[in-house]
Amino acid sequence: MHEKSSVSNLYEEEKQRNHSTTITFNLSEYITMSANKELTQEQIDEINHSFQELDKNQNGYVNKSEIKERMKKTHLEDLDVIVDHYLRKMDQNADEQVSYDEYLKFMTAIYLGEHKNLRKK
Repeated sequence: MHEKSSVSNLYEEEKQRNHSTTITFNLSEYITMSANKELTQEQIDEINHSFQELDKNQNGYVNKSEIKERMKKTHLEDLDVIVDHYLRKMDQNADEQVSYDEYLKFMTAIYLGEHKNLRKK
């Protein structure tokens, strides 16, 4: 089944990235979230690439300053307010940083159209 192999690939990539056998990746939650829909390999690659681009210090987490730095290129007004808003949406454990797992869940919901105002084109 394509979905399981894609999820397995994500798990393995995250495990290698953290150089650890302990991953906070909730496989059953991810499968449940996308049970009726499936990300393409291209979408998964985009999510992985975008996380790596955001994670400038390559510590496996994205913080407010990394997100803000990336979004400066958009020239949006009220950038701090926007970054704070989306950081709160992504940061499920409220530690003021976004893990790969949190980012994956948030972006998967966007790609699957589960955020009304944030659909991927």
